[in-house]
Amino acid sequence: MPCNDNQIAEVLSMLTLLMRCEDENFSFVKVWNDSSRACGVLIDSQTIKMADSYHGVCFLLRSMNTKFTKFVTVQRPRELMFLSDHFLKMAYSDSPASIKMVNQRWSSNLKGCTMFKITNNKRTLNIINTFGTYCFRRPSP
Repeated sequence: MPCNDNQIAEVLSMLTLLMRCEDENFSFVKVWNDSSRACGVLIDSQTIKMADSYHGVCFLLRSMNTKFTKFVTVQRPRELMFLSDHFLKMAYSDSPASIKMVNQRWSSNLKGCTMFKITNNKRTLNIINTFGTYCFRRPSP
């Protein structure tokens, strides 16, 4: 479905996902998303204005959280969504080898093991360089 606005695209994506979860008869759904609009509509923290061209879709999305026994939506920064990004990139490859590689790479994390990702850039290097140093100045004598 074509749309001209990123927020509309996020709301439509979330609605599509939740409709699929309903079709699959899931009773517990936990959604991680980086869209403040989609998450805000779902948990009723953002107002849906009747002047919005997509207000009907927003009302439909808001009603979807009642379809499940337990529903949780979590808004996270885009940088923390690397696991789902990796799965989506691999989904476009039909190669059984790539699916096996994804399984090997992420299986421990999907079992609940801790995962970390540090992007090497100037800011993170500055933080790493402060390891083992005082976070505050000592008082001068």
